[in-house]
Amino acid sequence: MATRILTAVIGIAIAVIIMIFSHTIVINIAVAALTAMMIYEILNANKCTDSKFSFVVCILFGATLPFFRLDVLNPYITHFFVLFALLMLMSYLVHFDKLNIEKLCYMLATTLLISASMYCILSIRGIEGHGLYYVCLTLAAPWVSDAGAYFVGVSIGKHKLCPSISPKKTIEGAVGGVVINTIVFILACVGYKMFMETRGEIITINYILAAVIGVSTALLAIIGDLVASLIKRQTNIKDFGKIMPGHGGALDRFDSVLFVAPVMLLILRSIQIFN
Repeated sequence: MATRILTAVIGIAIAVIIMIFSHTIVINIAVAALTAMMIYEILNANKCTDSKFSFVVCILFGATLPFFRLDVLNPYITHFFVLFALLMLMSYLVHFDKLNIEKLCYMLATTLLISASMYCILSIRGIEGHGLYYVCLTLAAPWVSDAGAYFVGVSIGKHKLCPSISPKKTIEGAVGGVVINTIVFILACVGYKMFMETRGEIITINYILAAVIGVSTALLAIIGDLVASLIKRQTNIKDFGKIMPGHGGALDRFDSVLFVAPVMLLILRSIQIFN
């Protein structure tokens, strides 16, 4: 437990520093590094290293995509996606004896999911006005719902949610995670409103939207966690990596964020929580 707490404290400190400099290229570098680590972990989990060229292409794609958020590269992002697909198909043609179609599709799907989802975080940061706080909410929601589900599940959990995938998860824990995340989400919005008022800026909160996002992000976090658990179960691994002592790999901590970030961006591009 001490190791988990120390790792969490260090992680939070690093995250705060990145957020402070989130208006610079620092956040692009941080997202690029995190994306590359997660792609490495998920491909390594399914032993997708036989075709080293494809393996490297996937990691480089994830590490490069965040920089296409910059104005100078953004116009070419579609070309970059096409180039990635072409390189992967070329590697399949060259290494068909080592890379079967199932692994090729696995590599394409997981690389695109992780890369595009992490790119969404940068897009959320770019939302005018409250982008930085929206990023904080996007990252915090899955962890709050997970913590809420854990404590409620340990306290009163009796009915298994998906015993064949994640034996420890309970229906009571899932419901508790959704409720706690929604409450914390709304309170966080109220706290942000009060903070902005101390700076002389009056904003209003769309409480209905905040509640909807609170519920939806918690549900998406559960789905993301279950998908990650299923991959780990089918590949016979406990954790995706060891880079975070006591927590596992980067993907073990951000698996739920991958499902939350795209939906958050989609919602916030239509209507914002703060006005």
